Amino acid sequence: MLLLASLISSFKGLVALTSTALAWARHPTNNISSSYLFWSLCLISLGQGGYNPSLQAFGADQIPNDDELPCTKDEQKTNKKSLFFQWWYFGVCGGSLAGVTVMSYIQDTFGWALGFAIPTIAMTASILLFWCGSRIYTYKQDDNISERSSLDIFRAIKEAVSKLMNSRITLSSNKPDVAELEYVFLSSINPALL
Repeated sequence: MLLLASLISSFKGLVALTSTALAWARHPTNNISSSYLFWSLCLISLGQGGYNPSLQAFGADQIPNDDELPCTKDEQKTNKKSLFFQWWYFGVCGGSLAGVTVMSYIQDTFGWALGFAIPTIAMTASILLFWCGSRIYTYKQDDNISERSSLDIFRAIKEAVSKLMNSRITLSSNKPDVAELEYVFLSSINPALL
């Protein structure tokens, strides 16, 4: 569910970014709000932060672990997960190459609106394909993970934020204090520098 929500967040950001580029292409003198552009980029990055780390693991979970054992000593066992990760890495590198070369050419030649519309259409197709196959996916859950661990993570983040908010570091504007801080810092690194 988190994976699909992240994909949709990234899709919304791409739609907003494409509409911004399209509006600027139609009316170049129109001042488009920079906050609209900023929030569209935030949606894209939040979406990618949600699905990029989990897609690879989710894809590997679709491969069964019960590979057939070799019958003889000379017969090699096929490692399907290793093959999956090799193709995954090839796809990531190929996509990066296409993004840098082909999409740059399209944006320079035909405009930013088409350059952003193509990834938006590709994201739409990928969300539809992912959603259509969701009934046949394998969902693996780790028995070691409990609700307590997520509560502990939340509590640690809450404590770190509260300590950060309550800490007060003040430096006076007098030059001797700055020199004293530099002296303490340098002497803690290497006394020979003094």
